This record gives sequence, structure tokens and C-alpha cells, in this order.
Amino acid sequence: MDAQTASHNLVQFLKRRAGNHLRGALVYTEDEYEILYLHDDLEHIRLESEVDSIVTHLRKSSKETEQRAFPFGDFHGSVRCFDDATLLHFPLNGAGVAVSLDPEATTDLNTFTGECLERIHENSPV
Repeated sequence: MDAQTASHNLVQFLKRRAGNHLRGALVYTEDEYEILYLHDDLEHIRLESEVDSIVTHLRKSSKETEQRAFPFGDFHGSVRCFDDATLLHFPLNGAGVAVSLDPEATTDLNTFTGECLERIHENSPV
């Protein structure tokens, strides 16, 4: 399967699973990136201008780097929770995929994270 077909299949899968909660998806290599999907409601100009810095940061979270830092076996991905989005990052060898979802798509995770944060701030050990 060529890269274009694989990218198309990924976007179709994400649209089926996340529906309108899919904000965006991109794939990157060491040298470049390609935005596979960007939801119509997003401010394309603002987001596209920030993608460079997002991808630069994601490249630093390589599969190898994460596996060296955490002794839990093969690293498959990470989830970052923000007010306006949940970011799924799947680093591959020298490349990666990032998927952005509306927080509503990850309600259980966001609720659990929020409950943890409440307890951390109420009973902070530091």
C-alpha cells in the first residue's frame, strides 16, 4: 500500500470513529510533514502557522527517546489533554502521526484527568 492510500485510509477511519470531533491529523518525517485533515471550523491560517512548532516538539518525543526514558516496553503513543483539544501522538521510527480531537471525544479520559488534577492541587505533595 502506498503512502497516499495509507493516509487516505487513516483519515477515513478517523472520520468514522471520531465523526465531527476530529479536528485534524498529520504525518511527519524527519524532514517534512503533511496535514492529512483539518476540520473546516478551525482557523486554518492560525493553526497552519503553528504546525511547524508543534511538529518540531513532537519530533523530540521520538519512539526511541520515550523508550529510553520509560522502562515499560515498546512505546506506542501519548495523549496530551488541553482545554480545546486532545492530541494523540504516535511516533514511529524517524516519523510519526498526530491526531487532534475535540475534548468531547475523550470525555472519560478528560474527566479522569480533571479528577486527578483536582486532587493533586488540593493535596499537592510539592
